[in-house]
Amino acid sequence: MEGITVEVKPGMMVWSEVLGANVEVLRVYKSTATVRVWGRGLAEGKLMTFRGQRLDSLHPKREQQG
Repeated sequence: MEGITVEVKPGMMVWSEVLGANVEVLRVYKSTATVRVWGRGLAEGKLMTFRGQRLDSLHPKREQQG
């Protein structure tokens, strides 16, 4: 996904290189975003929020496999 950039805005679903999953963008501040992720080893119905995700590591949403 190198070279593909997306304008990141709150409420968007995007792919996170760091987390290896689609995430929801909650806030954008300068060059980072706060994102929320679910699934991927979390208990059923549980969410985690991560701060400081670099905008250049976020890409257009991917279709989930499986």
